[in-house]
Amino acid sequence: MDNHNSDDNIKLRHMRDNLVHAGYGYIIFGIWSVLKLFMMSTMQKEYSGLLSDSIGSSTGDYFLAIAITAAAYLVMIVFTLGIHLWIGYGAVRYGKGTGRKKSYVVMSAIGIIITLALLPFYFWNPSSGEALIPDDTTIASVLVDITLLFVFLDMIISTVRIDRLMKSTDPDGSSETRD
Repeated sequence: MDNHNSDDNIKLRHMRDNLVHAGYGYIIFGIWSVLKLFMMSTMQKEYSGLLSDSIGSSTGDYFLAIAITAAAYLVMIVFTLGIHLWIGYGAVRYGKGTGRKKSYVVMSAIGIIITLALLPFYFWNPSSGEALIPDDTTIASVLVDITLLFVFLDMIISTVRIDRLMKSTDPDGSSETRD
């Protein structure tokens, strides 16, 4: 008897597809994070003015400051993309049935905690204790971060549901992988 279209198998395929989409979504958030970092550092006058004010008058100081700044940005970009790719492709592999490690779930939980902890700083300056008046860019960033929270939650919930459904559809524990 073909059990391929049972309710549990349909739900399992749906949850796997959901996890794959959430993983790819998180990778896209990583690309957005890199673009946001680039835009903040090159297009906002405060950041570019801070760099030009800190550079000395000699040409050597100028090129050294630019090199150090570029190296720091490169490290941040590689780190940001690396984390997003690790978590995203971990979820994609598990969703496709080719991965067994679930470290992306732990990292997603940490991501939820960090994102929730940093949300208030869009509206409050801790050094001065003053409330900040959000502009349209701030509100857009908050909405992106809230969406990121939903992606994290979706990955965690989908993983838990996949595990439960795999146990109910394959009681002997020998789960099949999906291509």
